[in-house]
Amino acid sequence: MSYFIFWADPLEIAKRGYGRVAHVPCIFDSNWKYHRESSTYLIERATCTWPDSKESHLKRYPTKQSLQGYAESLTNFLEWMEVRLVDWRTASGKFQASCRLTVKILSSYFLLVINLLGGFVLGFGMIGI
Repeated sequence: MSYFIFWADPLEIAKRGYGRVAHVPCIFDSNWKYHRESSTYLIERATCTWPDSKESHLKRYPTKQSLQGYAESLTNFLEWMEVRLVDWRTASGKFQASCRLTVKILSSYFLLVINLLGGFVLGFGMIGI
């Protein structure tokens, strides 16, 4: 399943009485059904009401670019979880640990390949240092 980031026309949203969040994107699934949880998260981040820090007196409103990054990360995460047939609402600590282990293994493998490839390329004088 795919998820889509939708940026509505801010003027149209403001005319309907939602001017405070007119600049915030929302998330839809592949059936164009509104994804409430992730869209609410984006709204709360955009309005500085998401409880992500102990220093709540410091309010830094995210830029449009930041909101785009949040939305892209959310949709990537939702699609990633779906491909693995894991419900993001009930993912356990065991699943999270398994993901961390997978990332470590892939990172080690990637570094090994880079080192081998780097030695191969240097051996043939393709890269001058």
